[in-house]
Amino acid sequence: MTTGGSTAPSASARLLHTPTLSSSDVIDFRLSDGTSLRVQDEQLRQIYQALWDLSDVPGAISTAAMLMHEGNQSARFRHPIELNAAQGDVLRQALGSIR
Repeated sequence: MTTGGSTAPSASARLLHTPTLSSSDVIDFRLSDGTSLRVQDEQLRQIYQALWDLSDVPGAISTAAMLMHEGNQSARFRHPIELNAAQGDVLRQALGSIR
């Protein structure tokens, strides 16, 4: 029974809802050489795809997995992604291919 003009969303509708991220949401990467890179959420899909395009390069798949994991976190729960040398190199290649 509904009273007034509004109804609460069903449990399944709440589970399927994906919050919209603001353009200020970023993911930080820390490279093994001490460099830090900051990536906007709008770029995540492009970078992910570029990493998969480089899947034969060591570090590409693990970097893509970490990127998607952190990208699926609420911005307030994100942590910088620590990358080893191979992952940092392939991330730079991926970034270079989309700019």
